[in-house]
Amino acid sequence: CAALASVDLSSLTTVSNGSAFYFAFYGCVSLTSVDLSSLTTISGSSALDSAFYGCTSLTSVDFSVLTTVSGSSALNSAFRNCTSLTSVSFPALTTSSFGSYTNQFNNMLRNCSGVTVHFPAAIQSTIGSWSDVTAGFGGTNTTVLFDL
Repeated sequence: CAALASVDLSSLTTVSNGSAFYFAFYGCVSLTSVDLSSLTTISGSSALDSAFYGCTSLTSVDFSVLTTVSGSSALNSAFRNCTSLTSVSFPALTTSSFGSYTNQFNNMLRNCSGVTVHFPAAIQSTIGSWSDVTAGFGGTNTTVLFDL
């Protein structure tokens, strides 16, 4: 997939199988955009684990309508080594979006630097103290904003 420039997943609404996208777009170094505009639910354990690992041209991802992230490690290393990534946004998450899990974002930004992650202000009391959030999702110089 080295020449793949964009991925249209706009008809995808739910990812509920464990490891469903495990390494799905690994190493797609030309990938600059991913359309996840209809994705409302990620519920499988490790569902997007390492899905975009090594997509070094990807600059931003907007989970615009994602309301449920309930699988353990659902976004584990999802954007690991995405060295051009500057922004990830989760505007539709609420305090009831997470179920009983507290590790959905485990190392989501491992080996990424300077990424700003945007969340709704209303969920700061729910996830603001989670270890992955306070540690910048495994990235460096990560800014976590509860500004939406």
